[in-house]
Amino acid sequence: MNTREIIESGKLELYICGALSERETREIALLADLNADLREELSRIENDLVNYAESFEKAPSQQTLDKVLKNIKSGNKTFQVDFKTNHFNWMYAAAFVVILLMSGAIFYFWNQTKNLQQQLQIMAPLQDSVNVLKNKITQNASQLEFLNRSSTRKYKLLGVEGNDSSDQFILIYWCSIKKDLSVSPGNLPHPPTGMQYQLWAMVNDKPVSLGLMSMEELQSMNKTYHAEAFLVTLEKEGGAAAPSMDQLKVFRKV
Repeated sequence: MNTREIIESGKLELYICGALSERETREIALLADLNADLREELSRIENDLVNYAESFEKAPSQQTLDKVLKNIKSGNKTFQVDFKTNHFNWMYAAAFVVILLMSGAIFYFWNQTKNLQQQLQIMAPLQDSVNVLKNKITQNASQLEFLNRSSTRKYKLLGVEGNDSSDQFILIYWCSIKKDLSVSPGNLPHPPTGMQYQLWAMVNDKPVSLGLMSMEELQSMNKTYHAEAFLVTLEKEGGAAAPSMDQLKVFRKV
């Protein structure tokens, strides 16, 4: 039901009087928390009851009020009130009881709603973790499909003899048909602070950057349809427009 249908259904009056089922009461409380028109209508009904009660000149005796409060606090829903005294107006008492019940219900469901919101806030980081995990699973599935293609080839780039990287290597997986390329850092050491490894392809005797390498186990790099050789250099963080050949780490012709 939309807001107008809920207002015209009479459920708000029953909600204030405590005459709805537990499920319906909870639904109205949650809807009112989200809908300003419903809150306004509930406030209007409440004010009407208060104004109606205050329109009577004679208030109930203190003894009667104490009895009503005592039974409400004890949870007794079948208590009796003596209406014989001339100084007590039964309509005022009925309105008074309704207001008390209504206030307690509103506070209870407001508190329940607040607890629910707190639980949702607690669960938000967990949902973020689930989304990260789902993305990782999707990425791994894509990588597995790539590695299992019959057209994917594996190349081992070796360190350059005569320098400190001679015993180092990385692995490249390349599908020239679909141009996909991924790299595994092999045994390359973590780069110094402020430096990054950069992968290059030699295309028509010219170096073309295929991207900056992280130290992930398997990382997708820029696509390339052709390469005569692959090489990795150590560059300043952010990469370079051309490879620093004095920082050449691994190399292989294709």
